[in-house]
Amino acid sequence: MADLEFVHEQYEASDYYTMIFQDKAEIEQEWGFRWRHILKALKRYTDAPRVLDVGAGNGYFVSLARAEFGLQADGFEISDAEAEFARKMFGVELLRGELAALD
Repeated sequence: MADLEFVHEQYEASDYYTMIFQDKAEIEQEWGFRWRHILKALKRYTDAPRVLDVGAGNGYFVSLARAEFGLQADGFEISDAEAEFARKMFGVELLRGELAALD
């Protein structure tokens, strides 16, 4: 989507945009509306019970998909910092490793 050089370290920074909010209410305010909009559309157009969020970031989308939409949701993330954030903030264990190795 953008012609930028990949710099993995940016995803590990504590001020990366998906981890700047340290409170669930702030995360809800920033991300809740858009993630619910997408999840409602998914439910409207498919009855598939599973979803995989590639680039799951802070894990909030996965958390909402499970808790509010009853989906079997998983997330995949390349960032150690974001995976830890998702675990601590939402209790979500994100998949890690090589995407091609996921089955």
